[in-house]
Amino acid sequence: MWWKILILALLYPLCAEAKVIPAQAHMGDTTLRLITIPADVTSIGELAYAGCSNLERIEFAPGSRLTEIGRSAFAGCTSLKEIVLPKSLKKLAPHAFAYCFSLEKISLPVGLQSIGNNAFSECRSLREAILPRSVTLLESYAFSECISLRRVVLPANRSLLGELMFSGCRALEEIVELSPEPPEFDCNSFIFEPDETELYRQCTLRVASGKAELYRNTHGWNMFESIVPED
Repeated sequence: MWWKILILALLYPLCAEAKVIPAQAHMGDTTLRLITIPADVTSIGELAYAGCSNLERIEFAPGSRLTEIGRSAFAGCTSLKEIVLPKSLKKLAPHAFAYCFSLEKISLPVGLQSIGNNAFSECRSLREAILPRSVTLLESYAFSECISLRRVVLPANRSLLGELMFSGCRALEEIVELSPEPPEFDCNSFIFEPDETELYRQCTLRVASGKAELYRNTHGWNMFESIVPED
């Protein structure tokens, strides 16, 4: 029994040091240009930095233990241009980076598990989104109205895909989906809005070698006019 007490005693300081940035902690603070998230922060609360319109850069201290970015935590950070998220991150809540109009580049870590609805909506400068295989939940409208988005790599794990994930992404040229079996769509609603049929004509769907015919014969995926195997 003594060894259990010893383990708990060793773990307690780690638990005690875990920190959360509270909801709305810095909301609307226009003086912020650079923030560094300390290594012991495990969660960033809802609306914590929302509307920090002059925030240009987010850094994460080495050894970051951050696992969750809360709902709308960085929504409306219109000067933010690039994000490199820590490898500890597991969850991006809905609207986490929505309306970050200047965001050009995101780096999503291997180990990320879920991306909430509208997480990157209206990121109008974003050109590419590469989702790691670890993502098992990709919710609706995740990248809607990203009007500069040209290329997307979806997780090759047959995750259920949210509805209308790329609604309004008028510049989208290529989607890479390497799942051996075509993933299903939530609510049977597919990728674009019903009136965006022209996007199925302009956007190429790249699939795993030998799977093109399978995707052409699968409801929803067969709406793409150009389905080609990945080299």
